[in-house]
Amino acid sequence: MKLGFRSKIYLGIVLLLVLLSGLILLVVREIMTEALLAENRRRGVSIGTGLAVRAAEPILAGDFLRMKVLVDETAALSDDIAYTFLLDRHGHPLTHTFRDGFPVELRTVNPVRPPFSVRLLDTGDALIYDYAVPVTVGADRVGTVRLGLLRTGIEAAVGRLMRNAVMATGIVIFIAFVVGAVFVQTVIQRIRILHRSSREILKGNLDVRTAPVMSRNCWDMNQCSRTDCPAYGDRYQRCWYVKGTRCPQCTDGEYAEKITACQNCAVYRSGSG
Repeated sequence: MKLGFRSKIYLGIVLLLVLLSGLILLVVREIMTEALLAENRRRGVSIGTGLAVRAAEPILAGDFLRMKVLVDETAALSDDIAYTFLLDRHGHPLTHTFRDGFPVELRTVNPVRPPFSVRLLDTGDALIYDYAVPVTVGADRVGTVRLGLLRTGIEAAVGRLMRNAVMATGIVIFIAFVVGAVFVQTVIQRIRILHRSSREILKGNLDVRTAPVMSRNCWDMNQCSRTDCPAYGDRYQRCWYVKGTRCPQCTDGEYAEKITACQNCAVYRSGSG
C-alpha cells in the first residue's frame, strides 16, 4: 500500500517522537535504577550498622532473648527485609528470623570484610542483597550482622515510575501529534494550491492566483492614492514583486534590485513570509 504525502509526514512525526521517547525512557530507567540501588545500599548499611551497635552487648553477655528481640524488630522495619540473623566471631549462627529453620549454606556466602560487604544473591524465587556488617567492641570483632533486602522493592518502584513516565510520554506524543497535524495540514493545503496552480499554468492559464489576499495593502498602510502605481488595487500580487512602483522609498528595477530596500519597508515586514 502506497502512502500519501500526508500519511508519510504523520508517520514520520509519530516514529520520530516514539524513537526519541523510547531512548529517553531507557536512559531515565537506567538513572532511576542506579539511584534506587544506591539508596538501597545506603539503607541496608544503615540498618545493619545500627543493629551491629545494639547487638554488641547482648552477644558479649550471651543474652539470646535480647538478640532475638533485636533481629525481630529489625525484620519488622520493612517488608523489603527478607531476613536478619547474627553470627558469633567464629561464624556460627546465634539467632535468626527464618521460620523454616536456618539455611546453613547462607552462613558463608558473604564473608564479612570491614567496614561491610554486600552481595547479590539469587534464591531462585527472588533476588536479595545480602549485607554483612561486623559487630565490634573496640578493635575486636565479636560477631556479624547479616541482613537481606529484597530487590523486588526496587523493581516495583522502577516499574511504577516507568509506568508514570510512559503515560506522561504518551500524552506528550498525542499533544505533539495533534499540534503537528495542524501545521502539516496547513503545509499540505499550500502544496495542493501550488500543485493545482502549476497544472493550470501547464495548460496555459497564466492568470492563476496562489497567494492569499493580504489583510493590509501598501496603499492602505501608506495612505497612498497613486492610482497610476502598477501595484495599486492589486490585492494578490505583492508590491515588492512589481516593477515600477511609485512609492518614494521604492527602488527601480525588478525584484532582485529592489528587495534590499523593501526589507526595511513596513509593508514588506507585514506581508512577507
